[in-house]
Amino acid sequence: MIDAPGGGGKIPLLPEYVESITDREIVMRNYAGEVYRYPLPREGEARAPAGCAEQGLRELVLLDV
Repeated sequence: MIDAPGGGGKIPLLPEYVESITDREIVMRNYAGEVYRYPLPREGEARAPAGCAEQGLRELVLLDV
């Protein structure tokens, strides 16, 4: 589940809500049809702080889109 910014609500990590996954971003659509883009870190960019889950969003959304 992702909490979309700006009052977009919570978006489940299910295939019907994922529009696309690229090397740069994951595009998701909420219940109201609004699109949210989540940029993925590039090689060498900082990851989550120590103590946070090491899996990125890409690894959590293991599906064919």
